[in-house]
Amino acid sequence: EDARASILYAEAQFRDGAYLKARRLLEAAVKRIRPKGETDPKPLAVTYEALATVARHEGELTVYRRAVAGQVRTVREHLQPDEPL
Repeated sequence: EDARASILYAEAQFRDGAYLKARRLLEAAVKRIRPKGETDPKPLAVTYEALATVARHEGELTVYRRAVAGQVRTVREHLQPDEPL
């Protein structure tokens, strides 16, 4: 639920043009959710995806790359190849 609430709130901020606030909110969410990533990887993966989207739009390529790498690592390490995200 943390991931869903964070993404929805960040989406609202993003729509209002508050890109930095949205990015910071998602970065904080990743930090909170990351410890649960081994046992519940999907919320972490989708939060990384949302962070990557905001960062790309904002032109923060380093943040974008880290978020994409985090999502890929989470999916590879903790989901089965045929398991949907």
